[in-house]
Parts: sequence; structure tokens; C-alpha cells
Amino acid sequence: MQFAKSLLLLASLAQAKLSDEAGNNLKTLINNTLNTTIVWDRLAEMTDTFGHRLVGSKGLEDSIDWIVKLIKKDGIKVYTEDVSVAYWRREHESLKLLTKTRGQVDMKVTALGNSTSTPRGGVTAEVVPVSGWYEFDQLLAKDPNAIKGKVILFNFPWVSYGNATSYRNSGAKKAEDYGAVASMIRSASSFDLSNVHTGWADDVSNIASVAISPEDAGLIHRMYKRASKQLATEVLSKKQIQFPKVHLNIQTKFDNNTRTSRNIIAEIPGCEYPDEYVVFGGHSDSWDLGVGALDDGAGSFTAYEALRQISKLPMKPKRTIQAVFWTSEENGGFGGIQFAKNREHLKDNIVFAMESDFNSGEPNGISFTGNPKQEQFLEETAKTYLQPHGFGYNVGKDYDDLDIEPLCRDGNTPCASFDSGVPVKNTYFNTTMGENNEQIPDGYFWYHHTDADRMEAVKPEQLAKCSATMATYVYAIAQNDESLHKMK
Repeated sequence: MQFAKSLLLLASLAQAKLSDEAGNNLKTLINNTLNTTIVWDRLAEMTDTFGHRLVGSKGLEDSIDWIVKLIKKDGIKVYTEDVSVAYWRREHESLKLLTKTRGQVDMKVTALGNSTSTPRGGVTAEVVPVSGWYEFDQLLAKDPNAIKGKVILFNFPWVSYGNATSYRNSGAKKAEDYGAVASMIRSASSFDLSNVHTGWADDVSNIASVAISPEDAGLIHRMYKRASKQLATEVLSKKQIQFPKVHLNIQTKFDNNTRTSRNIIAEIPGCEYPDEYVVFGGHSDSWDLGVGALDDGAGSFTAYEALRQISKLPMKPKRTIQAVFWTSEENGGFGGIQFAKNREHLKDNIVFAMESDFNSGEPNGISFTGNPKQEQFLEETAKTYLQPHGFGYNVGKDYDDLDIEPLCRDGNTPCASFDSGVPVKNTYFNTTMGENNEQIPDGYFWYHHTDADRMEAVKPEQLAKCSATMATYVYAIAQNDESLHKMK
């Protein structure tokens, strides 16, 4: 029996091997993809020409037109699919710290996506800072009116992006329930240089919701602690100590009528199994701070470059490959939802789905949801073709990307998030960054959703490596004799 099991295992491993011709094509594919800076050059041309790509904006739709023309020029099949999207935008933002000793101090501020406006002219109020949900709950359990008529500030320590988004999503709504006039959060970033980071807020509230820099959040919190005698002072007089007070003016606009945006699908038809699909990509939209070079211009363009390089190979893929530019990821994920809805009748034909929306630095591997045999195939592919180039070949657990989630939620489709990063040491021992010995995973969140998300945040050679890595997984899956989604 044990011998029979061993034979079955060997047979299954054999099925995971590419033919010699396909393997040689894959090596050529990797080398060709590494020897070009075209991803950076094209991404720079688009972002320099059209700027940011806020959902609902002309800049996004002009960029989509430009991408479609580019793909046609490359001789690759391309089409678009309409997506109904909302159009939220900021019209005015200002924040002043009102002090006895320094006068009015201007502070950087950004409205969070989906935020409503303050009253015309703004609000003036004291700020009550808390370091997290526990302190928020304790404060209001002691005094339910503690933030009534005031501005709440969530100055949480950085633990993870997921933890940070809980304040971005729910802070304003919870504060509104206790009478706050506005909500501020410390920007969701592991480290900063006085930048503010925007992002979508899921829970709708009737008070303005904004982000300020970690440095300004720290300043306001220290002022509060001195005034409440939680932080000792030495020679300051009583007149020089005050509870923090701000004037906040946020004006936003949200169109009730939806607008039409588009997903872009670039496609290489399969030559043997055209009705089986390998789907991968990134999102075309961005926030209006910066130009979205890193988030997610880099992810979507590196995916498309992988497809473009595959299209140049003499051996065409057995299965259909689609590189997708999803729209409206930042503002609700409507592009991914519509893409999956349009393919409900094809859900059993999607062999693999992968998204790149978390950095485009040094390739680390993928985070994968599937069965052990599928995972083994991907690991063997990576070790055989990527490890010799020094690329990461880790196959971790659980994808975590919004656009592919509607395709993957039933658990039947093998799905992955592309992983990359630039490891850097913590150079700045501060409680807002976690433990002193923390290894910041990468510099991604330094730029994320800020004005600094520009072309200088991405490097040509790293983009090429990311394209080569994605091309490896995609081509191997498309070319293998056994369909990945049928491996058991």
C-alpha cells in the first residue's frame, strides 16, 4: 500500500512538470522581462500626462483610454466592461491648531474618502485624543458626554494596516454616536515625514472624518496630556498650558448619480483550452493625493507587462490569459464586483486569479489560497524558475486583495496575492512604530495614499522583477497539462 501511495505521489509530481519546450520558453520569458525598463517608462508617461486617477474623474477615464490605445498598439486583444461608480471628491481642506503661545498653527489634513463636510466655515472645538478602542470605550463608560461638542482624535500606535483601518472605517460613526463634531485619525502609516494618508471610510457618518500626520497627532496628544496633568511639565506657567483646540474646515462633494467607469481586459486566447481562464492584474484607479504610481499603477502595469512578454513567445499558452485593470478599487471595489458578476456563468472555468496591489519592490512570492497539491505546483515552479534569479519563492497562506475577492470567496478558485517589499530597519525608536526591534516590512506605507506616491516611489529594476515573477506563475499555470483548479 505504501509503495502504491509513493507511485501516486510521483505521478502527481510528474503532472506538475512543464514540458522541456515550455520550460525553455519560461526561461526566455523571464530573461526578456528582466531586460527592459518599459514598465517604468510607460507608467511615467501616463502619470505625468494625466495625473491622479480618482474614481469618477476625467483623469481616470482619460488614462483608461490611453491604456486601451497602448494595448492595441502592442497588437494584443483588448476590451472594456462598464462599471457604475460613485464620485466623491474633496473641495476644501484646512486645519488650524489654536494655541496661546504660537498663535494659529497650520496643520496638514486630508478628508477620508466618503467623508461628509463640516458646516460651512468649519468647526472650532477642543480635541480629545485616545490611543485606541479600549481607551475610547473606557473614556465614554466613565463619562458619556466626554466628547460631546468636541473633536475626537484616534492616535493609535502602529500595529498593522488592518488595525489602522478599523479607526478609519468606524471612528467617525462611533464618535458621532457620542456627540463629537468631527473625527480625526493618525494617518495609517508605519513611519512618516509629516505626510497625511487618505483612504476610504466604510461606515457613513454625519460628521467630517479626516487624517492628520502622525507627528501632528503626537503633538496634540502631548498637549492634552500636559493640560490633564498626565504629562509633567517643569517651568511652563498655567497660562502656557492648554487643552488642544482646532479649527477644522472640510468641504466635500458626493454625486448622488453614479458615473460610468470601465474595467480593461487584455487577453491572449488559449490555443487548446480557450474556455479556461488565468486571470491576474491590478487596479487602474488611485487616490487624488500623488499620482498613484505605486498604488496601484505599478501593480497593474507590471501585470500587463507580464502578459505582453508572454504574447511574444513562439509557444502560445494553452489556456486563455487575461490581464485586468480593475476600476474603483479604492472607492468600494466596484470594478472587482462587476467583473465577477459578468463571469458568474464562467466561475468554474477560472483556473487561477492573482492580484498585485501591495507594493512592487523585491519579489517575495505569493500569498495563496488553495489545496496542498496546487500549492506544491506553485512552489516547485517558483523554486525551479525564480530561485535561480535570487527572487523570493515563498507560497504563503491566504490571498488578501479586494478586486479578486468576489471571484474567490466561494473557495473553489485558486487565488493569490502577489507579494513584494523592500526590507528596511526601524531607524527611529518611537512607540507609534511598534517595538524598538521591529522590522518594518517595506517602505510601501510611507507612500501609501499620500502626495508622495509618485514615480520616485518605484524603481525600474524592481518593476521588471515583479513582471518576471508574475509572468512565471501565470505562464506555468496556463501551459501546464493539468489545470490548476482541477488538481486535487
